[in-house]
Amino acid sequence: MKKINKFSIAAFLLILLNLTACSDFLDTTPKGNIIPKTVDDFGMMLDDATDSYGNYIAYGTSNVVLMDDDIKIGMSKESKLYSYELAAYHWADELYTTTQRDYDYSNFYKVIYICNYIIQNIEKAPLGDGKYNRDVVYCSALFHRANAYLNLVNIYAKQYDPNAAASDLGVPLMLEADPNLRLPRASVEKVYNQILTDAHAVEAMNALPDEAEYSFRPTNGALYAMLMRIYLYMGNYEKSNEYAIKARNAIGTLFDYNELEIWDNNPDLGVDGWVSSDYDLYLCPDVICYKNTDYNTFYYFNVSDDLLAIFDRDADLRFRIFITKYECWDDAWEDEDGLRISTIYDTNKGYGKGEVYITEAETALRLHKVNEALESLNELRKNRFDSSTYSDVTETDPEKLMKIILEERRRELMFKGLRWFDLKRLNLEGKWEKTVTHVLSNGTYTLSPNDARYIVPIPQSVIDANPLIKPNIR
Repeated sequence: MKKINKFSIAAFLLILLNLTACSDFLDTTPKGNIIPKTVDDFGMMLDDATDSYGNYIAYGTSNVVLMDDDIKIGMSKESKLYSYELAAYHWADELYTTTQRDYDYSNFYKVIYICNYIIQNIEKAPLGDGKYNRDVVYCSALFHRANAYLNLVNIYAKQYDPNAAASDLGVPLMLEADPNLRLPRASVEKVYNQILTDAHAVEAMNALPDEAEYSFRPTNGALYAMLMRIYLYMGNYEKSNEYAIKARNAIGTLFDYNELEIWDNNPDLGVDGWVSSDYDLYLCPDVICYKNTDYNTFYYFNVSDDLLAIFDRDADLRFRIFITKYECWDDAWEDEDGLRISTIYDTNKGYGKGEVYITEAETALRLHKVNEALESLNELRKNRFDSSTYSDVTETDPEKLMKIILEERRRELMFKGLRWFDLKRLNLEGKWEKTVTHVLSNGTYTLSPNDARYIVPIPQSVIDANPLIKPNIR
C-alpha cells in the first residue's frame, strides 16, 4: 500500500512494539521522538495505515481466514506456513507460544490505544497547520475503535445472543490511553453497547465525508456499513436493513466485473481494468473502507472443495477471473494442491459494496420483504455474472431464497475474513448450522456447530501479564 504522511510521530510512545497484552504499551517517550500534540498530528497518526511504523490503523483480521470452510491448505504447502497458521487451521487449543505475538489481539488493541489517546486529547489540541479537521479526526478515531472492538469481540468471545450476552465474557474494554490499566473482560453486551455508542456518536456528529481521498479513511458510507454489520451480528435485522439501505445510498454503484479481462491464463499476471498488483488492493473499485493484513500469504491457500461446489464456473466472473489453477505468478505450472485464490483478488477485510448489497438482501428477506431481497440480490449478481448468459433470480419461497442469498454471500465475501463470523451467527439457527472439516498430513480435524473452538483462545502471554483476564475454555 502507498505510505501516506510518513511522520516521526509513528515512532513515539504510542507506537506499540511487540505488543502481547492489552496494556503492554510503552510508558516512556523514546528519546528524540515527537509527541503528537496538534489535530494535524493526530490526523497523520490515523493516516499511518500500514504496519511499517507500528500504527496499522487499517489492520484487518488474520487467523479467522484460516479457520473457516472456504480455505484448503494443501499438503505441499504445510511446510511453508508458520506454526500459528497451522494451529489456527486445525483449531488448536493454543495458537501461539508464550513468546509469539497474536497479531489479531495485539494489533486491534494497538489501534484502540492510539484511538483512545486521540479521543482523550483532541478537544484541547491546537489545530496545527489546519490540514485536518478536528471533528473528522475525532469521528475517525471513534470509527476505528468501534471497528477494532467489533472484530475482537467476535474473535475472542461467543456469538452475540440477546439471552446470554449480559453474562458471556467479551474482551477487556479499554477506553483510556493508560499503559497501567489492568482490566477484566467485559461482557459481550457491554462491548457491543460501547461499539454502538461510538458508532452512533459519529453518526450524530455528521462530520465524516461522503468520499475520502484514501480508502482507509472512514466515510459516511463506511459508518453505515459498520452499523449494518453490527446489527446483523446482533440479530437485529430491522436496524441492519435500515443501515444497509443508508449505506447503499451513500456508496454509489457496484463495479461490473464484465468490464474485466485476464491478460493471460493466470490473473496474478494482470487483469485489464483492475488493480495492477497485490500492493494496490486498497484501490479495488468496490472498497468502502479498507482493512487488511500482510500476515496471511494467500498464495499458499487453496480454495476448498466445499466452496468450489457452489460456483457456476462458466457464468460466475469471480470464479473465472480471480480463481486460478496455476502457481503464484506463473502460467505454466499448475498448483498441485488444486485451485487457488489470485494474489490480486480483493481481500479487503474492512467494508465493501458487495457486503452492503447482500446484507440488504438477507435482512430484507428476514423481514419478509421478498421483492426488496430479490432486487438487492439481483443487483449484485448482474455485476458478478457473465452478462451474455445472466438471468435474475426469481425464487420467492423464503427458505429456498435464503439458501440462494447465503450462498451468494459466501461467494462474494470469500477470503475477506467474514465467513468465520457468518458461521458463528448461522450456527445459532439450526437450519443453517454446519460442520467444518480440515485435512492435514497428520490427520482430519472436525469442527461441530457451536463448538467451543469457535471462540479463539486469548493468548497465554496476555493472561500471564493480566491475571484478571479469564481464559476461554476450549
